[in-house]
Amino acid sequence: MADPSNLPEPDRRGEFPHPRDTLNFWGQDQAEQAFTTALSHGRLHHAWLIQGPNGIGKATLAYRIARYILAHGDRPTDSLDMDSGHPVVRQIAARAHPDLLVLNRPYDLKDKKLKSVITVDEVRKVGQFFSKTAGAGGWRVAILDCAEDLNNAAANALLKTLEEPPGRGLFLLISHAPGGLLPTIRSRCRALPLTPLPDDVVVRLVQKLMPSVSEDDLTLAIDLAEGSAGKALSLASDRALILYREMNDLLSALPKLDPQALHSFADKIARPGDDGDQFRLTGDLLSQWLVRMTRQRARSGARGLDRWVEVWDKTARLFERADAVNLSRKQVLLDVFLCLQSAAR
Repeated sequence: MADPSNLPEPDRRGEFPHPRDTLNFWGQDQAEQAFTTALSHGRLHHAWLIQGPNGIGKATLAYRIARYILAHGDRPTDSLDMDSGHPVVRQIAARAHPDLLVLNRPYDLKDKKLKSVITVDEVRKVGQFFSKTAGAGGWRVAILDCAEDLNNAAANALLKTLEEPPGRGLFLLISHAPGGLLPTIRSRCRALPLTPLPDDVVVRLVQKLMPSVSEDDLTLAIDLAEGSAGKALSLASDRALILYREMNDLLSALPKLDPQALHSFADKIARPGDDGDQFRLTGDLLSQWLVRMTRQRARSGARGLDRWVEVWDKTARLFERADAVNLSRKQVLLDVFLCLQSAAR
């Protein structure tokens, strides 16, 4: 049997530290204070929906909460900080704490890839987990990362457990888009919203984890990340910034387009044999370019805003369809750029 510690994890960003290994927590003091205040006033809800954009510290906060509860139970506190040498901290870092269950998309050993959803079989582990006797601390914690990955059967199975919470059991659900969850799941959780991080916090995190990043790359990554440290790290750590600059050079000439440069760009992104990561990354960057441009036009009172919003929506649908029905990636890219050219006229 494969060693679980060597399998890919859906909540890991490249070679950067996993949230379970991250003790520092910056920029989300208000969210942590909301939890510690509830704890100190004896209002520890059995289920918390930790929500907000991707890459802003939701999983890091979930592990901070789990470490504290498993070490100290519901003892009042004004900080979730813990020493790196604490036995609970070491056990969680080693994925060996018997009273912590983490649910996320499992790795399929047969297909050699992560599954696209969290299945009902995974959620059934929650009932088995909470039926066991807890350790010395008496508490058990389940982290679900992330709730949007639940398929319908899994979501309904989770709902049943949330409706009948176990004693001294704590659910921590992580959500990037809570509006897409079942209303009944949201209603049984206390919302714990996190907000985009201030730029200075994102700069601090990127410089700590990527000390060799250039000033130009750091500036562009921070600008594109919009308060997401995770996104800034991803942008700065692969060729996303190179790709964005190439794409921006093409788009800066709108409504003119250089046909040769456009075809060369499309060939590079949609080359045969590629697994589609470059194509999907281009779709994300194009969407972001459109968001930024639309906001700028809205602030300046420019005309034709509806036309750009329509192009934004059409671009997203074209990229989604390309993966769903195996369309020609190059043709999709060409069609998108022609739509942008038409909107710019």
